[in-house]
Amino acid sequence: MLSLLPFLNDERNVEGFYDRYRNGINAGDNMLKQFKSGNIHCRKITIGGEVKIIDTLDVVCHSMGYAYSLGMINTLQKADIHIGRFYIIAPENGCTGSLPQGLEEAWQYGSFETLEPIREQDGVAPQCPVVGILAMGANGGRIQNSGTKKGWIDSHLVTNYSWIFNINSLQNGYVKKRL
Repeated sequence: MLSLLPFLNDERNVEGFYDRYRNGINAGDNMLKQFKSGNIHCRKITIGGEVKIIDTLDVVCHSMGYAYSLGMINTLQKADIHIGRFYIIAPENGCTGSLPQGLEEAWQYGSFETLEPIREQDGVAPQCPVVGILAMGANGGRIQNSGTKKGWIDSHLVTNYSWIFNINSLQNGYVKKRL
């Protein structure tokens, strides 16, 4: 009997990844302008006539937003803005690009391609480890999808990731509030 399940397309879309990355760089430039103009409120100081942002930003992304976020983070870090925590939900093309340096924490939430049956995996954006996530030690890693809705599409939908807020403070992947 033939399986009706489609096969995971695990080929990376490198061109699409870098298109989104470049768009993220542009968004980061726009965000910097908004910070400096006061349209986005943040803690800042002026040194020698130059506005310096002194807040720490946490970044949350989903799917294609992973590449976009990397572009934004690149731009913001070049402007000496500290990026603290990076929460990555079901990233598309996680094996392309790499985690930025200097993060306090980085967590990847989603399907585990080697541990879960194919019918429970993310068929929209098949998962692979984000480059550098496993090197974060105690400050990062992969968190397997423990949501109640799993499957080809359900494992990808951000609405099915509310379970990440139920991880307690003693567990890996705990989503911390920035004070």
